[in-house]
Amino acid sequence: MTMPPNYGPPPRYPYPPSPFPPPTPRDKVMGWVKVVAPVVVLFLVAGVFWLLRGSGPSIAIGECGTLSGSPAEAKFTPADCADPTANYVVAQRLDGADADCATKDYASYYQDGGTEFTLCLRLNAAEGDCFVGGSSRASTRVECTGLADFKVGRIVRGAAAVSACGAVGAVDNTFVFPEPEPLTFCLVAPK
Repeated sequence: MTMPPNYGPPPRYPYPPSPFPPPTPRDKVMGWVKVVAPVVVLFLVAGVFWLLRGSGPSIAIGECGTLSGSPAEAKFTPADCADPTANYVVAQRLDGADADCATKDYASYYQDGGTEFTLCLRLNAAEGDCFVGGSSRASTRVECTGLADFKVGRIVRGAAAVSACGAVGAVDNTFVFPEPEPLTFCLVAPK
């Protein structure tokens, strides 16, 4: 069987048209923007959070403040040294949370999480000041009455030793602060 003349190969059918037009250069750019923009926003938010978090309070050696709360929930608020509620002076700032201060007589305030540091605090006291408190809670200046736990009888500058209080000096009636300036507080019973 032969094919009649004028018949060629069977006709080809075109592919159906795409339901979507081909992407334009603008569409390609917008696709990248949709992917990159959320990542950039995420980095910006993280950067702002990091900057606001900072490195903790910028408290310098020698600045005063009020230490309040329990050891587990302590709060240190900077205050003028002449403020009667300013019960401590910053003697040292150490890296790391709950670092060890030079002696047990310093009160410690620490910040953990983020930038960790420990503040070693000595009493903000003058001779004749009375306090209530001790190792289990912050010492607070009070009137020299029966409610007071101790009185600062004498402050010896330039020496940080129990012996600086003389013959009456003992571990339980002195506070020794070697940093930043050596000081010894000689304690007496309040009257």
